[in-house]
Amino acid sequence: MFGYGAGTAQQNQFAEQARQRRPIAYILPHPEFEERHVGGVNALDLSCYDESNDTSGKKRKVLASAGRDASVRLWDVSEAGDAKKMALFVGHRGWVNDVKHVPSTNRDSLLVASGGSDKTVRLWSHGMNSSGGSADSNISDASCAVGKLRAHDDYVMSLATNRDGSSLASGGLGGQLFAWDVETLKQKWSTEGTSLDEYSLKGAKASIYCVGIAKDANLIVAGGTELALRVWDVRTKRKVSKLKGHTDTVRGVCINDDGKIAITASSDGTVRVWDISLGRQSDVFAGAHEGGCWAVSGNANFTRFYSGGTKGDICITDIKARKSAILCRETSNAGGNNSILDLCVDLSENISEAWVCTTGKDIRRWRIDSSQVPSSSTTKSSSNTDDWFTVGSPAKFLHPSSPASQGFRENPKAKATPTNVSASSSADGSGLSTSQKKYMLQNSPGNRSPTHATPSGIIQSASAVIRHAELHDRMRVLTED
Repeated sequence: MFGYGAGTAQQNQFAEQARQRRPIAYILPHPEFEERHVGGVNALDLSCYDESNDTSGKKRKVLASAGRDASVRLWDVSEAGDAKKMALFVGHRGWVNDVKHVPSTNRDSLLVASGGSDKTVRLWSHGMNSSGGSADSNISDASCAVGKLRAHDDYVMSLATNRDGSSLASGGLGGQLFAWDVETLKQKWSTEGTSLDEYSLKGAKASIYCVGIAKDANLIVAGGTELALRVWDVRTKRKVSKLKGHTDTVRGVCINDDGKIAITASSDGTVRVWDISLGRQSDVFAGAHEGGCWAVSGNANFTRFYSGGTKGDICITDIKARKSAILCRETSNAGGNNSILDLCVDLSENISEAWVCTTGKDIRRWRIDSSQVPSSSTTKSSSNTDDWFTVGSPAKFLHPSSPASQGFRENPKAKATPTNVSASSSADGSGLSTSQKKYMLQNSPGNRSPTHATPSGIIQSASAVIRHAELHDRMRVLTED
C-alpha cells in the first residue's frame, strides 16, 4: 500500500501527464479529398479581382467555400464552364461555418477570413499568380494562415467585411460579437494575454447567426435567436437600436452601402426590410417560401432581393411591385428538397447567376434572368406572366399548414385586422376562411414550377462517412458513406 506522500506524488505525475496530452488529428490522404469538399458546404462568398498581369480590365471571379470537412477552398469561376480549383486551406478542427473575402489593395494576393465550430477566426492568404491545375498544388495547412484568433467562447457562426476590407466582424453562439481592424488584427495573432474588450460589442442576449456591416464599417447589424435585429455603432461601441418583428430565428441579413437599409431572412418564413436610420420596419414579405427562409441577398440598389428557403426554393422579389418568382428549386437524390444554407448572386455579367450551397453535398450554379419584370394588373407581359405571384403580409400570404404561419398567428402581439380575420373564419384558429385556405393551397410556392429546372454547373463534393467499425485485425476500418 502506498503512503500518503507516495500517493500524492503519483497523482501529481498523472496530472502532469494529462496536462501534456494534446489531441491528435490526422487525415488519411486520398486524391479525391484533395479535389473537392467532403460532406458538403455551409457557406459561400464570391468576389471579383483584377488580373495583376492583365491590362484589358478582365476580372477574375473567385468563389470561397466553407466546408463541413474543416477546410476552406477557393475556386476560379471566371469561365462559364467547370470551376477550377485554386487553393485548399486546412487548419480548422471542426465545421467551417462561414467564409468571407477580405478586400485588399495588394493585387498579387487575396485574403480570406473563416470562422468555425472550433471557436476560432482565421485569416488566409493566397497568391493570385499561383496556378490551380495540379492535384497537389496550392494545398496548404494551418502554417500558411496569417493567423488565428481564439476570441469566441462558442461556435463562430457568421462573418462580415466592409467594402475596402479594413474591418471584419464576427458573431457566434452565446451572443458574442466582435469588430476587428484587419491590420491591427494581423499584429495581434500571436500576442498572448491580449485583452479583447476593445473589440467586443456588448448587448446581444442570445446566439448570433448572421452579421452585416456597412461600407464605412461604422455600423454593424446582427440577428439570431433573439428574434430581433440589433444595430451597433462601431465608433462608440454602443448599441444603437433593437428592431423587432420576426417571430423566429433571424438566419440571414444584408445591408446596403450607406448603412440605411437592411434586409433580413428568418425561419418564420418572412423577409423583412428595415429602415435603420429611422429604427423601424419598412416592409415585410411572406408567401414566397412555404417554410423558413435562411438566406437573402439584395441587388446593388436594393430594389430587389434573392432569398433561399428550407424547401429548396430560390426566389427573386421585386420590392416595389411586391411580387416574387421562383427561379430554381434545389432537390435531393432521395426525392425531397435540400434547404438553402447560403447563396451568392453575381449580377456583373449579361447572364446573371447564383451560386448556392444546401444541406446536401454539392455547390450548384444557377442561371437567373435578372432582367425579367413582373407584369402589372393592367398589362400583359410577353413572357414570364405566370412566373410572378403576389407576396405580402404574413397573415394573408403564409401557407396555412406552415409552422411559420402557425407561429405568426399564435403570436399574442399580432393584432387582428380586417385583412387577416374573416367573418367566415374556420374553427381551427387560423383566422382564414375556407375560400382563403383553398386559394393559398392552390397557389402555394410548392405547386409552382421554377423558371430553371436544372443547374448550369455543379461543384461536386464527396460523401461523408456516416458510420464506421474497426475490424478484428485492428489494421482496417470498414466505413459507410
